[in-house]
Amino acid sequence: IVSTNGDEFLYCNNAGADMFAFKAEDLLESSPDKMFADPEISIGMGKSIGRQQKVKNFECMLVRRNGSIFWGMISAETVQFEANDTVLFVVTDIAHLKEVESELRAAKDEADRFIQIASQNFFYHEFDKAVENYKKAIALFEERKNFKRAARTYESIGDIYKFAHKSKATKNAYLLAVEYHQKLQDKIGEGRAMKKIGEFYMELSDFDKAGEWVGKAVMQVRDAKPHIAKAKIYEIQ
Repeated sequence: IVSTNGDEFLYCNNAGADMFAFKAEDLLESSPDKMFADPEISIGMGKSIGRQQKVKNFECMLVRRNGSIFWGMISAETVQFEANDTVLFVVTDIAHLKEVESELRAAKDEADRFIQIASQNFFYHEFDKAVENYKKAIALFEERKNFKRAARTYESIGDIYKFAHKSKATKNAYLLAVEYHQKLQDKIGEGRAMKKIGEFYMELSDFDKAGEWVGKAVMQVRDAKPHIAKAKIYEIQ
């Protein structure tokens, strides 16, 4: 929350301060306009808020305390704070989203574009759309007989369902990935998917099943060549 003239911070939560590499109390001593990489953006935003009383989803470059620059998305509106007119700012770090957008523009392959769009959907918590786009990518992978990519994408679907706390769908997606890897005789892929099932049960505090699936994963990769996925499976057991 800043003063209506934009000269001082009046309040900031810890998450907002962390985004700019400050402690909350230190950020309050700083000047709001120094958060912008381009001072003209700060001036223009102030004028827009003055005219419209709010700004929504404005993207611009922001600056952390250490001088590093990142993409942020800002929404702002005038509010009453401690009986005074003030401006409430909500700032979101969208650096990852910008990376995904850049990768999407660079992706020439249609299946890879669906993968990148699904990642973008995930960022916005559009889980159903993300799964839909992953399934479109799987269909293309299967059409090209790129079954290894299809199997790995089923793992990604399981990851989304797990994040969305859809237990049954999570288990089913991971099991599909396990079956797919089995058909391909991909021991590393199968072990990785089994490990994810084990981690899923850990989050449910079902430690017996978690141990069972992690044990299966270890057995599956035991004779496989050295691989980072194999190392991670041994780490979790």
